[in-house]
Amino acid sequence: MKKEHFFYSSSEDSATYAIMALSGKSPEELTAEAQNCYKILKPNFFDHNDLLTLCSLLAIYDEACDLKCSKVLAMVDELKKRKLKISGYSSVAILAPLVKAAMEKDASELATEIAEVEKYLSSCKVFGGLSGVGKSLRTMFACGVVSNSIGNQAESITNVVTASVTAIVTQEVVMAACICACIASSTAAATSTT
Repeated sequence: MKKEHFFYSSSEDSATYAIMALSGKSPEELTAEAQNCYKILKPNFFDHNDLLTLCSLLAIYDEACDLKCSKVLAMVDELKKRKLKISGYSSVAILAPLVKAAMEKDASELATEIAEVEKYLSSCKVFGGLSGVGKSLRTMFACGVVSNSIGNQAESITNVVTASVTAIVTQEVVMAACICACIASSTAAATSTT
């Protein structure tokens, strides 16, 4: 992948590549599948680094590339209809486990569940309006909760990988949010002392 996307691949992608290695597919097969997904989805996404991560994760699933990409676009459309957006903090990768979940459930049904979880999270003190956790981040967490709940219904390597992807993406987002909070806090402290 690094050879094909030199500027978009970095050491941050190591966890993604480790998950890909667990899939049992050959590196050539995974790279070709990720490339196909990338070509299909590229016109629909602005951040190509996040898209590359999403496509790398989509490559581990056995479904046809066109089907996986159409599920991604259907999920994005259904979330938009509910005024939910996935952006920032490399959260686009959370769509990979949702695509797997969308193979078992309709994208509209999943988006409705995600909207319900996001609404619940917004009512919680930790995720509420004054917490600094915005709607986009709550939506990402809601996507993780919904995809993980479906992934735990049956045990297979795909579901284990799906749960792992969800956990890794969630961990990255939490770390980014903590860093942003620390920067904001130190900036506020620095400006209040001057």
